[in-house]
Amino acid sequence: MNLEVGTFTDVRAEEAVTGFDGFQFQSVSADFIGEDMALVQGELNFVPAPAWAAAHGGDETSHPMQCSYAERAGRYYLTKSRALGRTISGRPGNQLTEAAVTASADDLAPYSPAQLMSAKEWTLAKAPEKQRPAWVTPLEIDESFEDAALEDHVRDDAWLQQALPVIVTMLESSLEEGGNRVFVQHSDLDEVLRLIAIGSLLLDPAAVRRLSFRAFHQNPWNGDFRVVGVHPELSTLIPTADWKNTPAASWIDLEAREIGEIEVSDSADAAVRWMLEYGLFRARGAIQMRQQLVPLLGAVDGTQVAELLSWGMEASAAGSSGAARAVARLAVERQSDLLETYQDEFVDAITMRKVDDEKTFAAAADTVRALLDAGHFDMAAEITLPMLESLAAEPRFSGTFALGIASATVPMAWSDAEAQEQASLAWGTALRDAPPVELAALFSATGRLGLVLEGGLLEPAADRLVEQWIDEPTLGTGREAWYASRAIEGRLVDLLVASLDAGDPVRTRAFFAGEWDSLLGCGHQALDAWGQARDIAQVPIAERASELKILPRGALPGPSRRLILGEQRLPLDAKLWASAIQVFGVDESFSEELLTLFRQEVNSPRLARHDGSVTQWRTVVDALMEEERSGAELLQDLHELLGTFHRVRSARADALHSVDAYQNAALASGRRTARLSAMDDLPGTGRLILEARDRGAVAEFAAELGAVAGQSVDAFLELQAEMGRAVAAGQAALRVYAVSDGELRRSLGESVRGLLERHREIERKSRKHEDIMALIEQVKQEHKTEGGGTVKRIFSKFKGQKR
Repeated sequence: MNLEVGTFTDVRAEEAVTGFDGFQFQSVSADFIGEDMALVQGELNFVPAPAWAAAHGGDETSHPMQCSYAERAGRYYLTKSRALGRTISGRPGNQLTEAAVTASADDLAPYSPAQLMSAKEWTLAKAPEKQRPAWVTPLEIDESFEDAALEDHVRDDAWLQQALPVIVTMLESSLEEGGNRVFVQHSDLDEVLRLIAIGSLLLDPAAVRRLSFRAFHQNPWNGDFRVVGVHPELSTLIPTADWKNTPAASWIDLEAREIGEIEVSDSADAAVRWMLEYGLFRARGAIQMRQQLVPLLGAVDGTQVAELLSWGMEASAAGSSGAARAVARLAVERQSDLLETYQDEFVDAITMRKVDDEKTFAAAADTVRALLDAGHFDMAAEITLPMLESLAAEPRFSGTFALGIASATVPMAWSDAEAQEQASLAWGTALRDAPPVELAALFSATGRLGLVLEGGLLEPAADRLVEQWIDEPTLGTGREAWYASRAIEGRLVDLLVASLDAGDPVRTRAFFAGEWDSLLGCGHQALDAWGQARDIAQVPIAERASELKILPRGALPGPSRRLILGEQRLPLDAKLWASAIQVFGVDESFSEELLTLFRQEVNSPRLARHDGSVTQWRTVVDALMEEERSGAELLQDLHELLGTFHRVRSARADALHSVDAYQNAALASGRRTARLSAMDDLPGTGRLILEARDRGAVAEFAAELGAVAGQSVDAFLELQAEMGRAVAAGQAALRVYAVSDGELRRSLGESVRGLLERHREIERKSRKHEDIMALIEQVKQEHKTEGGGTVKRIFSKFKGQKR
């Protein structure tokens, strides 16, 4: 590591490196190149002020020495010059400039350029040969310019201590784009250089390399040097712009102990304070640290964290939150070297005291998340464990911590199993006591924290979360991130299914509104079955039977039956109820429902109808009989009812078989179950009334039916009409009407009148039959329509069972 050097002065041709006489380089080291010669001879050249000699009895050599430092094109130049009086030709203005240059800033270390001006290598004399050796670094400097001596100089000067923050601020400002140059006035070059050196030591190293300076030039405004040393006598001899009153200048008058005004920067204030409190050596480390941190953390946090890392928590206002913020930012910026170097200091600062405020927990969570995302698991774990232990005592802040952790892109990887266990215990305690509203965030954070919760740690919190979720379905959005999400989901599904089974109105409405659809199709068979039941219950009731018919036994939850069947009232949709029996079976509850409705039908004056429809109990009875044949256990009352229907069917078949007999024993004995016969087969019962020749038995049978007799006849006549037999059926009914009396005659008249109204061809095709036409007129007179006496019964559009 070398500094290349050269000597520039007035020489004869044989002395010059170039072979020319005049001001030339007299000697250079091997790598002192042409560009270096041109720059020194041009921009950095020393021209003694002619007015000086005139003011000093013609003594040109008494002219103050000059020096300069500048960085140009990536090379660093140092020059010192002195006046020599007359040139070889006898003209005034001779001088000698010695220059040193390097392309590496490391060659200047460990000193600042101002300190290097005191290096013992400077000779300021012609070299013995044209080629001279380079200076081997590090250079040896004057003791008075060593760091310790400069620090002592500050400590011995009260005024300088007060002025130093302003001086450092001026130097900082001069390095900004468009910044003022700083003028330092003193008649002693060493004093000017000493001040520049002291200020340089309180700047960061990169700034020092850019801090160009020149001292005692005849025109202090010449060039673009950041710091200019001004000799008071030179400025008097050669008046220039008054730098003390120029907005483009900052100034320091060392001899008069005066200094221009400028607002002290935070960095300058901190640097001087650190030097005075902790010494220059440690202050320089903190300054360099601050310079590294400020772009990442900002001025305030950068200063405080530099203090924290340099001297500990007692010397810093950063606090736990500030340290946490710093770590988070450094992690985000992938400053791994800083984090690893100062891991212990950061962790201690963040965890040194028990945390009991929300702000600190939030900052710590952000820090842990950033560390996880950056892959610093050990540091994250060291911060997490004490935080979780603090949360166990302050569970009300668990949600704040969890929200910060939950969005981490990767989970914690614990290298210390014992620490992981301790953290899990602490977190389990926090989960147990955390506010319910925070539980979802906590369970999301659990997985990110890499914790293991089992049994007594997991179940109480999981149950609390499920209790909240069941009443707030949207809480489960993003549940995939929850710790033990499948287990928690399973608990929720069990509770939801139990609520649906129990008929909980609020939860059933929520389920039917689709608020739990995200759980369907996820492998929860019981809930999926409820979803299928819901879908069926939401189609029009007339279409539900076909939906049920294709399902196997037990495909739907038993309690969903009530939703599919709708309100339990007459008349029933017999096909739907029959399909429900096929899918659900007939448990005790369903049996009771059927028996209740059956008894209502048996005890009502007429068979239940709605909009002209009548329950086709036969379909329901057939389904029940199939259940009985399959060996299903039925209630005793239902068994007995089905037995009765077996007998009713047998009796009706016998009565229809003997329909032409004048003594129809089956019809006569079946009058006691006439109502059941009509419920089981309304058209068949109507046929017996119209076709059986045993009119005495018919009268008793019809009397037992009451108003249902008319409904039975209606059903039979309508069935005949659907089969294209309206005329024959109408004529036959008129003949029966003619030989009937009492309530049966009235019912038959109403039925026939209704048939005539619906089927006009009966009257038209009966005109050749005088007896029939007479009966038609009789019916019209005795059973008037709504225009002149209302026919009481509303005739059904019965779609009978085609047998």
